[in-house]
Order: sequence, then C-alpha cells, then structure tokens
Amino acid sequence: MKKLLLLTALFVGFAFTVNAQNTSDFSGLLKTAVTMTNAQVDSTVVAIGGSRSAITFNVQLTKVSGTTAGTIVLMYKTTNRADEAWLTHTTMALTDQAGTKGYDFKLVNNPGVRYKLLLTTSGTSVNTYRPFAVYRK
Repeated sequence: MKKLLLLTALFVGFAFTVNAQNTSDFSGLLKTAVTMTNAQVDSTVVAIGGSRSAITFNVQLTKVSGTTAGTIVLMYKTTNRADEAWLTHTTMALTDQAGTKGYDFKLVNNPGVRYKLLLTTSGTSVNTYRPFAVYRK
C-alpha cells in the first residue's frame, strides 16, 4: 500500500511539473537594452506562431539626456516569406519625459506570425530602451 501511495504521489508531482513548463507561453525581455543617440533607428523582430488569446508588447524607454522625440511602430507579417511587406499595426509618438516611460501595444489576437518593433528617435537626445513581450496560448 505504501508503494502505491508513493507511486501515486510521484506521478501527481510529475504531472504538475509538466503543466508548469508550458512552452507556448512567454513573458520576458526580447533583447538587451539598446542606447539610442540623436536620430537613430533600431528594430526588434520576434516570431509568435500559433493561435494566441492575447499578445502585449511593452517598450520601456529611459531618458538619459536631451529632448526625447520619435516614434515606435508595431508591424507584422502574416507569413514567414521574405518577400512579404511588413504591415503597420500601430504607431505611437515618443514623448519627452523624465526617467522611464512604458509604451504598450495590446493585441486581442495575433494577426501575424512575425512582429517588428521599430524605434526611430529624432532630435538631440540619448535614450535607452528595452522591449518586452507577453503572450499566452
């Protein structure tokens, strides 16, 4: 009887471990911090395959000096073909701020299989940005 209880406990523990390691969900930093000086362009591309109930991209922009200006554009592709043009989903203007400001792009579904965050700074400023993503199956 003790062996049966031990075997059952091990099986239940293993089942919980497998469910906790669901690789279809993601939450985290997409790449290390990037410092943008004056007028520059940087992009972050991520592939998110399969059906998703929600996707959120967050860009944390930290002002180091100067006056922050420019745009962040969320773009997507509906296929993985190299010749497919990027489609614009949302464009946000950067605003001058002290410290760190977050810019959120919330999608209620995933129209694409590849996404690009395109950050373009203008004027005379130094900013550091970090792009994040969160999605669930």
